[in-house]
Amino acid sequence: SRHEGALFFIVCFAGDTWRTAKNKDSILLRRLILRTIPIGVLFALYNLWRISYYHSLLPNTFYAKATGDFSARISEGMVYLFRFVLNNGSLLYLLVLFPILSQLRLKPSVIRSLEFIIAGLIFVIYSGGDWMPLWRFLCPIMPMLFYIMGLGLAEFWTRVKTRDIQLRRRDFAILMVIVLLAIGVYQERRLTFPLMSSVREGSFYRPNILAGLWLKFNADPSAKVAGEEAGIIGYYSQRYFIDMVGIVEPHIARIPKRYWGTPTLPVR
Repeated sequence: SRHEGALFFIVCFAGDTWRTAKNKDSILLRRLILRTIPIGVLFALYNLWRISYYHSLLPNTFYAKATGDFSARISEGMVYLFRFVLNNGSLLYLLVLFPILSQLRLKPSVIRSLEFIIAGLIFVIYSGGDWMPLWRFLCPIMPMLFYIMGLGLAEFWTRVKTRDIQLRRRDFAILMVIVLLAIGVYQERRLTFPLMSSVREGSFYRPNILAGLWLKFNADPSAKVAGEEAGIIGYYSQRYFIDMVGIVEPHIARIPKRYWGTPTLPVR
């Protein structure tokens, strides 16, 4: 149900095909298509199996989370990105501009990284972000982002070193990077420490576990329970559980939504 593998393949294939066609290299284009066939066959077989087993090409999570009002999804996606930048070192990510502004001809690896970063950001905005904390949707693009940042810092270091004899600009840049990294580490710990502590102590899931156990020992064995926490409560209660969000319930997931598909927003 994850999108990263297919997204990475599509970005690589589309980018290579466009550049090869632009250079009018028919032989290289033919080789590219032939090398892509095995991946396409495996992907097609996997999706045929998924359709035959689940009776749907896309998972329930797509219908439950990434459907509904388009403008609301775009707005939520933009807010998701803004909160990520605000809580993860802020201006540190502007360092990716260094290689873009300083190199007229970008390396192929930088171009490929930028393609994947842009595609990942478009997906996040289109899907409306994610309800879970810590921005997991952006994890796949982080390696490429840090790679470009590293190249940018290296390019900046080289240019400053040859122009700044007393190295004052270089020292100032190093200090700014250290400050921004410290801010990023502080923000990361501030956000993750309470969550991870509650997970390690068991308090994060305890209310749902207790609710499930209470239903197990007090509810009629033939009772049907409806709620949002379909996983934990349904597992511990051992009762027939109706997922109100639609993560595991195909019918509810496909009900037309008035707004972006979060558990707290109404549906028709």
